Amino acid sequence: MKLHIRLIIMFSITLIICILLMFWNPKSKYLGIYKNKMTIEYNFNEKNYDWKYNISNNIIDIKTIDKEKWEITPKESGTAKLDFCYMDENNECKYTITYDLKIKNNKIYWVAGMANGLYDYPNPY
Repeated sequence: MKLHIRLIIMFSITLIICILLMFWNPKSKYLGIYKNKMTIEYNFNEKNYDWKYNISNNIIDIKTIDKEKWEITPKESGTAKLDFCYMDENNECKYTITYDLKIKNNKIYWVAGMANGLYDYPNPY
C-alpha cells in the first residue's frame, strides 16, 4: 500500500512539472542585458562611408567614440528604437541596423534586432 502511494505521489509531481514546462513561457526574452552602458562597434573595410543613427525617443544618450563605435547609456526608463544607417559615398542608405531597447533600473535590455541589406551584424557588448 505504501509503495502505491509513493508511486502515485511521484507520478503526480512529475506530471505537474511536465505540464508546467510545456506551457511556461517567460514574459520577456532578451538578446542581451547591459548594466550602465552598451557599446556598439562596426568594422567595415570600405572607404568613403559614414554611419548615421536615429533614436525614437530621449531615454538613452549616445556618445560617439569614433567613426565606427558608439557608447549608449540610459537616462530614464522606457523603450526606444535605435536605427543605424550605413551611408555610402553617394550619401544613400546602403544598410540599416535596428535595435529595440528597453531601459529599466539603469540597465539596457536588448529586446530585438534586425539588419536590412546585411546577413549578420556584430552584437553589442
